Amino acid sequence: MLVPIGDSLVATAMKMTKEEHPDIVPMLFDGPRVFLTRAGQLIDRARAYLLAIEKEHGEEDYSLENLRRFFGIIRTGAGFWNLNGLAGQARVAENYLRHVQDKNMDISPGCIDTLFNSLVTIETLVRNATHSLVHREIVH
Repeated sequence: MLVPIGDSLVATAMKMTKEEHPDIVPMLFDGPRVFLTRAGQLIDRARAYLLAIEKEHGEEDYSLENLRRFFGIIRTGAGFWNLNGLAGQARVAENYLRHVQDKNMDISPGCIDTLFNSLVTIETLVRNATHSLVHREIVH
């Protein structure tokens, strides 16, 4: 069963989360199904941002910052619900974007492909976690 991190860590994690991502706090307390649904919505938004970046190179910095934030929200929620593979993949994508921004790199087609591949992997992990959760609810 998906369970949040240990109670002794929750207060610290929630304080940090409120500072970094205040909009994630409600969905953590509403259960893993709400988080996974929200993660799916964030993936859709990230995909739309990537498509916009791919077609028009106008607002790259703003779009990249939002993409990084989407990955950060997924990472935080996945870590809270002990979805370590999902949290790890989101962290890799988030760090990749941070590196691109810190080095003021151009957004190349290869960069876009890497981010799309990360989204596909994250989407698969979200789908698998959702399927597992639904299966457990049916069995119990």
